[in-house]
Amino acid sequence: MPDKMQFVIESARQDILKNGISSFTIEKHTAKLRISKKTLYNFFPSKDEFIKAALKSHIEDIYDSLAAVPENPEQPLETSLWILQTVFEKNATVSSNTMYEVKLYFPEIWDQTVKLQTDIIGRLSAHFISAQKMNIIRKDVNPNFTSNLIMRIVQDIFQPEFLIDSPYSLSTIIPMFTDLIMNGLLEKAQTVDFHRLMRSISNKDQTE
Repeated sequence: MPDKMQFVIESARQDILKNGISSFTIEKHTAKLRISKKTLYNFFPSKDEFIKAALKSHIEDIYDSLAAVPENPEQPLETSLWILQTVFEKNATVSSNTMYEVKLYFPEIWDQTVKLQTDIIGRLSAHFISAQKMNIIRKDVNPNFTSNLIMRIVQDIFQPEFLIDSPYSLSTIIPMFTDLIMNGLLEKAQTVDFHRLMRSISNKDQTE
């Protein structure tokens, strides 16, 4: 495929990820780039196929970025944080509306997205397990469940809508979120048995 067409796909990808699928039209896109619809349709038989190509390029870009994250067996937590930062940055370019429409209209692409998420969770979990063996992470933490939980939080929160209203930049939010997840809200000298606290709250609710 010519380099020019790669640029056309990349431009469409940015538009679709930010504004959604329903608002995207071939007419507006080709007019913006000053190319003919015929030129685009020489490479893609339909609008849906073109949108699929744009969405697939986003998934491939994430895989490429994750593949570039260096593995350091002696620093599993550092590698985990590097993976999370990559996910944060990529997820922040996709609106919640786009994710909804991908799931609704392009199940094949959605399946690839789910596989990507599963791969990321598996990789994070493996590093968390290594960190447990090195006594960096608590032994009572379930690495796979924790990785899954973190990914769900990232998917639900780190989206353009959230960042627009945030008083902080993405570069500030990423370490802030990571610090809260890894170190918690409490001062270092403070420890709270949250399992016991929640049981106590639950018991109070039942007696009232």
